[in-house]
Amino acid sequence: LEYSGTVLFNSSSVSLQHGVIYGLVGPNGTGKSSFFDVLRSRILPGFPDDLTITLVRSDQRFDADNGDLPAKEFLGKSLDQYHEALSARIEHLEQLLENTNEEEKI
Repeated sequence: LEYSGTVLFNSSSVSLQHGVIYGLVGPNGTGKSSFFDVLRSRILPGFPDDLTITLVRSDQRFDADNGDLPAKEFLGKSLDQYHEALSARIEHLEQLLENTNEEEKI
């Protein structure tokens, strides 16, 4: 994948799932915005038309329940909440599995 004369990826693949929020973090000047420009242009073979792509700049602020937050802080809190919910779900499923006898596991 090349953008404006610079190779961004060579012999790479990306798999994305519907309903999942992804973030791309890296130092300035490493091609993050260029990569998002390519994604938004939808020129990649096999890229779904119904996928929503939004670029959130690091200086963007969000009105959160506990006040105005920079993007990094807002997204970090969102990810923490998602992780907590996912961890609780995993724990619940593990408990269900423990309470299942061997015949039911098959």
